[in-house]
Amino acid sequence: MLTIASGNREDPIDILTVGDATPVEAVHNRIYVIRDYNITSQVNSASLPSPVTESSTDLYDATSNVLQDTTNSGYAAALTSIKSTKGWYINLQNASSQWVGEKGLAKTNIFKGVVYATTFTPPNAATAVLTCEPNEGLATLYALSILNGTATYDYDGNGTNTTADRMTVVGAAFPRNL
Repeated sequence: MLTIASGNREDPIDILTVGDATPVEAVHNRIYVIRDYNITSQVNSASLPSPVTESSTDLYDATSNVLQDTTNSGYAAALTSIKSTKGWYINLQNASSQWVGEKGLAKTNIFKGVVYATTFTPPNAATAVLTCEPNEGLATLYALSILNGTATYDYDGNGTNTTADRMTVVGAAFPRNL
């Protein structure tokens, strides 16, 4: 398995993709898990695999977390889809599905079937409400099933793992590496 949390380490405060003259749109960072089945001891141009893309045939978009709830009407289709792909990803967006510049700045870790990734969200009005310190941004820890991106811990303590349990806020400013 290859796991990545994308983000620009050199410019962690950046929330926009910069074009030639003016910012174009918000940065689209994600957490990726890619299954690498192309393990070989010999490399030749005829045996090189095709690149993995974000197309639905290569990677499953696990952002909506349909696979967390087996009673969801889209569960069966999502399960079929993820089984036929080379991995999955989730978009690093806020609860309103907006791109706010959240990004991974450190390596991801895998332990006992769980992908751990820390992210940083640059200072904005929402992060100011969630911290009791000067608005330095927000540090978040994700704990996701390596198989499908579902929650693995009951962070909110309600007795079930839900989409809200995929991550927990761990403080202000930059998160420490695991």
